[in-house]
Amino acid sequence: MPGKSSVRSNLQKKKSGLEDVQKSAASENFVSLRKETGMNRKEFAEWMGIPYRTMQDWELGISKAPDYVYDLARYKVKNELEKGNLKRKQHLQKECR
Repeated sequence: MPGKSSVRSNLQKKKSGLEDVQKSAASENFVSLRKETGMNRKEFAEWMGIPYRTMQDWELGISKAPDYVYDLARYKVKNELEKGNLKRKQHLQKECR
């Protein structure tokens, strides 16, 4: 029968693995959201009022943004696209040239 320390170690490994999966999913969400705007990371971070290094860490999965931050960012992007304040296609066309 395994001792308490090995059970605790296994639980910590599982928790760590779950946190890694959550960070990865969250980073993919932020990258997708940013790409919807056609902005690069620096532009998006400035537009959202988030420090560049923080945005970089979130997108690379180094750290996970709080869920409410992603929800607010998604809300802002959606509203700005609907209002026409983000001209996604024009911005993407500039990058493709």
